[in-house]
Amino acid sequence: MSFTGLKLYSGRVCCINSAGASAWSSLATVTTPAAPPGPVTYISSTAAATTIILLWGEPASHGDPINHYVIEVGNRTITTPGPETEFTLTDLLPETLYKVRIQAMNSVGPGGFSAIHKVTTRPLPPAPPALEMVKASYNSLKLKWGDGRNLELTYSLQMEFTNPHNGNQEFYQVYSGTNQNYKVARLEEDTKYHLRICAKNEAGTGPFSSIASLTTTKAPPPLIKAPRVTETPEGSHLVEWCSVRCPGEDSIMYRLQMLQAGKDQDYSVVYIGTETSHALTHLDPHSGYYVRVCGVRVCTNGETMAGAYSSPTLFNTPKPAPVTTTKPAVNTSQDVGFQWQRLSDQQKAAVILAMFSCSAPLQPLAFITFWHQTSVGNPAKAIIINMFLYSP
Repeated sequence: MSFTGLKLYSGRVCCINSAGASAWSSLATVTTPAAPPGPVTYISSTAAATTIILLWGEPASHGDPINHYVIEVGNRTITTPGPETEFTLTDLLPETLYKVRIQAMNSVGPGGFSAIHKVTTRPLPPAPPALEMVKASYNSLKLKWGDGRNLELTYSLQMEFTNPHNGNQEFYQVYSGTNQNYKVARLEEDTKYHLRICAKNEAGTGPFSSIASLTTTKAPPPLIKAPRVTETPEGSHLVEWCSVRCPGEDSIMYRLQMLQAGKDQDYSVVYIGTETSHALTHLDPHSGYYVRVCGVRVCTNGETMAGAYSSPTLFNTPKPAPVTTTKPAVNTSQDVGFQWQRLSDQQKAAVILAMFSCSAPLQPLAFITFWHQTSVGNPAKAIIINMFLYSP
């Protein structure tokens, strides 16, 4: 028969022999004194990498309340601060087997130890990778991390934003997954952003990395529409394009390029300035030309950023005007005179006589007129006179 401490017991006795049983004695009472607690009979645990949470059942107090417990962990002895039946062991090594037993204590003394409870701590959560920026643009940040291995890890990338409800700066998750790179998009130009990252696996979530402060670049000027080309009355070609703007105090300049079709290999710059038009002169006639334009952002610190060129515009210069020439008037008399001068005196005399022989009634008048108007030399005239006088 077992008794517990600090409890009232009552009893009586009688004697028995071969003749029979005697009468019962008068009732006697006795109170047992308090005793140390009983042993802990039930222990459960939850292990992490460096901690173990212990839970156990409360043993019998044996008449005196339990005021604390003694826990043996390997070579360490830990005293709990009170009678609670839960305690967390800290500062343990990861992936290590620990043997635990627990003993209850009251004012009378220590109770018996529990049976040994074995528990193994888990591996450490993964360390955070280092964040690296691959490329920054005016509206995105391309990041990478890790070494290409440990594909079983899951990463959580966070960026700091302003909480719209209270105005505080807080970190929000922008990516979660197993990839080791990510492009954060829809950002503002020339702005600093704060990011951090952590990794997790079956062992748990690791700590966050140190905060990386990364800045986006300034935006180049927007794309300009293809320029328009018109011919002016003066014969030049006016190139016009739409204006563009950039944020802040930065200014915009324009760069106009031209290429002659079938002749030039590359575009050449023909204008740089703030105007949105430029007149092209001294172009080859009946030729094709391509023109294109881009914006150039001039920052306040002197840095320049050129945007993309517009689509090219083709225009043709007109053909040259035809050259008109006036032929001089032909002087028949001069031509005849010229041919007449080439005849000898004998030939001239024969021609004259043949003429007069065909018109005998008009010989005196025709002769006198011809004599004064024709350019016949004196020798020819003498021949004519002799032939005229002695002709039948």
